[in-house]
Amino acid sequence: MTTEVEDITKDPEVEASPKIRTNTFHLEARDVTAHEFIPGSLNVTFGEPKDDTVKITAKNGVLTFTVKAGRKGSPDIARQFIEASGGAEHAASPFAERRNSQRNGPDLLNFYFKTNLTFTVGGQRIVAPLYFGQGHRDGHDGGNNWWMGGRKLISFLGRPSGEIVLTDVSLPDDSHHVQVYFINGIKHNEFRLLPRF
Repeated sequence: MTTEVEDITKDPEVEASPKIRTNTFHLEARDVTAHEFIPGSLNVTFGEPKDDTVKITAKNGVLTFTVKAGRKGSPDIARQFIEASGGAEHAASPFAERRNSQRNGPDLLNFYFKTNLTFTVGGQRIVAPLYFGQGHRDGHDGGNNWWMGGRKLISFLGRPSGEIVLTDVSLPDDSHHVQVYFINGIKHNEFRLLPRF
């Protein structure tokens, strides 16, 4: 009598060992004049490999973020991203397909990290702490969708996008808003910030 043994290596959800991958995200943000990755802020799913440095390059108004990390999704990483961003109302992705994600933030993230982006608008420089995270198999074009978060970002709850609102508290109450950017999705890993005025 023979006993069949299931070959789990054929299951795409079963990985023999965690693998580090090169992940890129592009952000067209022409008013960003300086950028900084915050050392130690790259968080990945438990057990996944990572290179602790996120490389940011700028060319022709487009920032490219290169992250070397594993791609295993985790609800814990998603929760940490939402908390770091200031809540679901401060997290957005134009490619959040699930209605639940649009309201409550991502369900699963592979990793996330923190940056400081400096916007120069009308001669004023405003630093915006922003978080970026890679989703898990939720992109419209088959890739892993990305998320942005931060207290200067306001999500359209129930809709898959949001705005970045730059404010300067040193200005009078009626002129705090220096610029507002609509977050436009081009591809799962490519966003564009469109100035509103």
